[in-house]
Amino acid sequence: MKNAVLRLCKSHGINSSHKILCAVSGGMDSVAMLRVLVELGYNCGIAHCNFRLRGKESNGDEKFVRKLAEQFNLPIFVTYFDTLNYAHNKNISVQMAARELRYNWFEQIREENDYDYIAVAQHADDEIETVLINLVRGTGISGLTGIESLNGRVLRPLIKVWNKDIAEYCKTYNMKFRNDSSNSETKYARNLLRHQVIPLLEQINPGFKQTMNDNIEHFCATEKLINSRADELQEKFVVKNEETVKINIAAMPDSVFKHGVFFEMMRNLGFNAGEAVEIERLRDSQAGKMLKINDLRILKDRQHIIIEKEEEKTETNLLIPYGTRFISEPIVLNVEYVRINMLRDIPKTENIACLDSEILQFPLHLRKWKDGDKFMPLGMKNFKKLSDFFTDLKFSLFDKENTWLLCSGKDIIWVVGYRIDDRFKITPNTRDVLKLSI
Repeated sequence: MKNAVLRLCKSHGINSSHKILCAVSGGMDSVAMLRVLVELGYNCGIAHCNFRLRGKESNGDEKFVRKLAEQFNLPIFVTYFDTLNYAHNKNISVQMAARELRYNWFEQIREENDYDYIAVAQHADDEIETVLINLVRGTGISGLTGIESLNGRVLRPLIKVWNKDIAEYCKTYNMKFRNDSSNSETKYARNLLRHQVIPLLEQINPGFKQTMNDNIEHFCATEKLINSRADELQEKFVVKNEETVKINIAAMPDSVFKHGVFFEMMRNLGFNAGEAVEIERLRDSQAGKMLKINDLRILKDRQHIIIEKEEEKTETNLLIPYGTRFISEPIVLNVEYVRINMLRDIPKTENIACLDSEILQFPLHLRKWKDGDKFMPLGMKNFKKLSDFFTDLKFSLFDKENTWLLCSGKDIIWVVGYRIDDRFKITPNTRDVLKLSI
């Protein structure tokens, strides 16, 4: 066991010069982890959380860990949590609440006291239980790759050590530890697996745990291949900016969906397994189908899936009086007033609009489009519905919502960034030009 811990620490470049904050509950695993690290010469401290969930038993754990710190002459940090209240306020399980509370506090203590790592006592059996839980919950390949021995600052020195070897180590050194009575309650998924499901699987395959250990290595290799492919496809078919993520699903080969690569792409974009499945199903939906996940809207467009943060809708009708030179909200717009003889040429770019200033009605105003809007696109002599104009440009619902209109009175004079109205273009009779650029 000591050799396994030493090899793991050395593989991460961790030596006796590093300070390690050991999370010690008082149970067999954490007590054994502490003793091994101390014996190997690592510079350790102890962190203990009293979650106040088991009354006198919790207080007994704390008392035991404090004596352990005295025995090893180590600094100790203790905190108390109102775990039930925290779980209620955040609408999460008690187990999840305890996890959030302790890891946040561990990191706080690590930073304040210059520890390099936080050591937690998860072992090889825990890893198998985690993989089985993830398999049942449907996390995809990433959930089957086990527990990292080093994740950021969190170190798991025992992750390659079996529970039976930890028990043998404690017996050899006649080590005392505390038993958590809740560990026998099968109402928790992990305990149910540990006490009932895994023993049944071992009846089918006596070497089940070692087989799972081998499987985890294979899953890790498979995940690397899938993620490599996912990264390659993301580079090719996904366009991201500050506001949207646009995924060209029409151009993706079918194998991306059949072999789970798209699922992993969504996982890499931060969606959980259930959300990733929902997004994948959008592929076969009609254009315009939309999902809402947390504060995001996910739209199936003609050829794309578009992800955008949902903004609170407000009616905006911004007035632009004559003489305005610049606005920064809701869009950045530069305004110039130019005599026609000073205008060298009319820019061809869609980001610049040159209009006959004398026929404009000030103040101008910016607004979003609404049903029934129409204008006369440059080069045409008849009105066109704005909805048809958007269709011609193959606008998505999000594109339509994000488009601004510059108006003079009731007339649309510029679909900002796309087309001016033909009635307000520069003609041989124009003397003053309003030049707008975004």
